[in-house]
Amino acid sequence: MDKSRMAVIVKEFGQRPAASITPQDIEKWFAHDFSEHSPATVNRYRALLSLVFRQGIRNRKVTANPARLVKQRPESRGRVRWLQADEETRLRAVMEAHYPHRIPELDLALNTGIRRGEQYAMTWDNVDFERRQLHIPHTKNGEEKYVPLNDTAMAALRTAKQFSTG
Repeated sequence: MDKSRMAVIVKEFGQRPAASITPQDIEKWFAHDFSEHSPATVNRYRALLSLVFRQGIRNRKVTANPARLVKQRPESRGRVRWLQADEETRLRAVMEAHYPHRIPELDLALNTGIRRGEQYAMTWDNVDFERRQLHIPHTKNGEEKYVPLNDTAMAALRTAKQFSTG
């Protein structure tokens, strides 16, 4: 449980009997105190508040969950950003000067778009050189995905495999 979020919830509602909190109270709080926050942030607070009420129902302290009646805010699917050519050139120059052994990792990251955690959790069993794809069994959202590998990514993986086995 996120203690800092919980502290914010307790500050707002901690002095009130749980049964007195309505969906309208929660909506009003979100509209007033969270107007500058992202929909994702509001949804996380809603989820935590709902969890607290579910636990209260389970423990027979309350009979209803008002947070359940508060609509979730639509969230964007995230930001997609590519490096500009000059950014990549500067990054590659620093990597070549200070971390030349990490160039294959950079090439793999730039040519697949996989997350750092996905890249470093990967094993050779996840790489299908014949089909030219990378299997990510557990993404950030818990699903699996298959990532196609272009020539640069394939070369980076071959170089990395050569270093790891040779």
